[in-house]
Amino acid sequence: NRRLAKDFERTIKSATALLYAAAAIVLIRRIARYA
Repeated sequence: NRRLAKDFERTIKSATALLYAAAAIVLIRRIARYA
């Protein structure tokens, strides 16, 4: 049960990292378009 919680926490962290990466890509593309 404890290992399940740890896996869940790791999944949330990787999902958050993916979200940040996607947001960064969008921002970079937007900046590159105006540059």
